Formats: sequence, structure tokens, C-alpha cells
Amino acid sequence: MVMRIRLTAASVLFLLCAACGAVTSRTAIQTAPEVATACAGDLLASIGYDLLADEPVLRAERSKHAAAGRMRADYDRVTVAVERGELRVRGETVSVSGGGPALAMRGRVASSPGGATPTRPSKELRADVKRLAIECAGGS
Repeated sequence: MVMRIRLTAASVLFLLCAACGAVTSRTAIQTAPEVATACAGDLLASIGYDLLADEPVLRAERSKHAAAGRMRADYDRVTVAVERGELRVRGETVSVSGGGPALAMRGRVASSPGGATPTRPSKELRADVKRLAIECAGGS
């Protein structure tokens, strides 16, 4: 009985961790790597992402919303790389919390800004990763 409970608890924990994981795609490219990367940058910019870096890996992020009362904001982040003839796209939705001085004094949040915590990937992010893989790999 105890073993069954442990197995069930481990299964639930595994499913929760998998739900918060990143969305990935690997597609063979039919064009030059520079063309695929430029396509990904243009497409991300056209759908509202801010490009953060483009050498050697393209990184972009889009703010989803801010929750003022909770001092946190959610972001969709996308990373695009061309390696070994493949367009590799990785997307994740993260929650970024900051530490306000009023909350820090009460001991609830650290006084320094908090880090990014992965959350469940948004539907929009899943669609963006799929669209990047389809449109920028250079296939028909």
C-alpha cells in the first residue's frame, strides 16, 4: 500500500514537472542557415517579440501581462538556433517576480529582484514555436 502511494505521488510530480517544461521543435532546414535565422528574427518581430540577442543564437521575449498587486509579470521566451542542418526552436513561458521594498520589509519577498520561474507554456507560445518551425525551415 505504501509503495502504491509513493508511486502515485511520483507520477503526479513527474506530470506536473512535464507540464511546466519548454516547448521544442527540431526541423531540417532547406535553405542557408543565415536565411533561416533571418526569417525567424523577422517573424518573431512581426508577432510582437522583442529581439534580445541574435549572435550566435536568436533570443526573443514577449510580455504577456503584469500582475501589479503580486509584483510579477509573465513572459513568453523563444530561442532559435541553427545547428547541424536543423532549425531548433525552444519556447517557454516564465513568471518573473520582483522584490518590492514594502514586501521585503515584511520578509515575504527577497529585497533583490526575483528570478524567472518556468510556468505552463501558453497556447500562443506553442503556436509561435510551431509556426517558426514550419515557415522558417525553408520547406514548401
